[in-house]
Amino acid sequence: MNKAVAGTVFAVTMLVAGSLYATSGSPWSMSNKKVSRSDYVLTSGEDALVLVPDATAANVGYAEAAQLYLEPSGFDGTATVFPIPEPSNLVASIPAGVTALVQEVESQYTAGDFGDGLNGAPEPLYIFGYSEGADVAGLAEQQLYADNIPTDDLHFVMIGDSASAEGGFLNSFVDSFPQPLQQPLTELLTLLDITAPGLGATTPDNLYQTDVYSLTGDGWANWDGGANIGGLLTDHLEYLGLTPAEIATAGAPVVDDLTSYYTIDSANVDAFPALWEALMVSLNIS
Repeated sequence: MNKAVAGTVFAVTMLVAGSLYATSGSPWSMSNKKVSRSDYVLTSGEDALVLVPDATAANVGYAEAAQLYLEPSGFDGTATVFPIPEPSNLVASIPAGVTALVQEVESQYTAGDFGDGLNGAPEPLYIFGYSEGADVAGLAEQQLYADNIPTDDLHFVMIGDSASAEGGFLNSFVDSFPQPLQQPLTELLTLLDITAPGLGATTPDNLYQTDVYSLTGDGWANWDGGANIGGLLTDHLEYLGLTPAEIATAGAPVVDDLTSYYTIDSANVDAFPALWEALMVSLNIS
C-alpha cells in the first residue's frame, strides 16, 4: 500500500472513530447524572438557548460554562438549556436537532419573545452550540434566514465548530488530500454513508451575528491538513473547562462579514485542569 493510500485509509478510520466518539463519549453525550446546580434556574422564554442533547437536559452546568463565551459577546441575561433530539447516530441527530431548534426559535419569534433590541423591543435571542451543537446551529441559521427571521434578531455563539470557515474539519478534510484522491475519497465517504449531513458544510458568515471560538489544537475546529488529528480527542474536549482568563487570551478576532473567529492558542490552556473541569460539567457534578 503506498503512502497516499495508507493516509486515506487512516484518515477515513479516524473520521468514523471520531463520529462514533462524538455520539458516545464526548462532552456532548457522556452525562447520565442529574445533579442540579442551584445558581441556575431553567425557565422557558429566556434570551439565550444553550443547545444540549436530550439525555442531558437537566445538566445546567452546560449553561454555566456557556455563559463564559456568551458574556464577551454582549449577553447579560440568563441562559436556558435547550434539549435537542439525540438519536442513536450522528447522521440522524443533526437534522433532528436543526428541526427542533428552528421550530423553537420561530415559535418564540411569533410570540414576540425576542427582537432587535431597538425602540423598547426585546433583545436578540442568543443561541449557543458546542461541537455537534455548533453544527446544528450553523445549519439552522440557513433555514431561519430563509424563513425571514431578521438578521438583527439572532446572535449565535459557537465553540469547537467543525464547520468553521477558518479550517473546520467538515469543509477542509477532503481538500487536505492530493487532488487525485479527493473524488475517490468523497465517493468512499458517500458509500460509507458518513457524508451527510455536514461534510463540506461551512458556517454562514453573512446571515446573523456569529462568534466562533476555536482552540488551535482542536482537529475538529482546526484540521490544519491533519496536523491536529490528536486534538480530535483531546483539545476538542477542553472548551467547557476553560477559565475566563484562558478564553480571553483569544484576543482580537478575524472578522468575516457578520462572523467573528476567535482563536485560543492551546499553549495558553492548562490542559489537564480544563479536561477535568469539562468532565465535571459533562457529569453535572458541582
